[in-house]
Amino acid sequence: MTYCESEDEFEVTWKYMIDKYNFSSHKWLNEMYKLKKKWASTFSNRRFSAGLLDTLRSEATNSALKKAGNKMSSLYEFVMNYAKIQDKWRVKEKVEDTCCRHGRPAQILKNHPLLIHAADIYTISIYQFFQIELVNSLNCHQFEPPSCHGNDWNLIEVKVKSHDENSRVRHVVFNKQNHEIKCSCHKFETVGILCKHALMVFNCMNVTTLPKCYILKRWMKNLRNRLNSTLKSVEAVLVVMYLR
Repeated sequence: MTYCESEDEFEVTWKYMIDKYNFSSHKWLNEMYKLKKKWASTFSNRRFSAGLLDTLRSEATNSALKKAGNKMSSLYEFVMNYAKIQDKWRVKEKVEDTCCRHGRPAQILKNHPLLIHAADIYTISIYQFFQIELVNSLNCHQFEPPSCHGNDWNLIEVKVKSHDENSRVRHVVFNKQNHEIKCSCHKFETVGILCKHALMVFNCMNVTTLPKCYILKRWMKNLRNRLNSTLKSVEAVLVVMYLR
């Protein structure tokens, strides 16, 4: 059920499961169906989550807390150990910030315009994710010739499929005027990075730079500088208000 991308597909898949195994009177499944909007991915694939799951968050939290102490540790020991863990996190962030400001990630595909643009704006970690999607786009192809989407001739619908026989067909809608693009996999909406299907269409349409609407500020390498300048501006305003 986690791989359904539309509500219609979810309903069809659910009905197939219920009918196949004769679960129409199963109390627990009927209750779960009533709560489907709280757990089925098809109802949340348009909400930003950065790709994180609740289980991953809880596992990361538990791992950090276990390092800080155990049931035999005193409160003082726990607080001091946790402070040391935080210091390590901050040092790691500073090292990564320095690498982003003064370094440049290695490119798998030399002189590719989208990769050059991504390297200029993204942090090194996010750039690596983007580069993987771009390389994977080389494994995608047009399942059918492009067609007009609706009655707007500026919108082109492209059906994209990976060379894997078991992969599903993705529907990508591309706007020729402003280069806006939407894919049925909804990866950008949830993770914040364009998927391989959209990047394949960008390559076919000779799009050489990422549109601003697909560059999230949280992934940009100069975000910390902006936050610092914003905080300084707020502090200055507070000081002026206090002096008055």
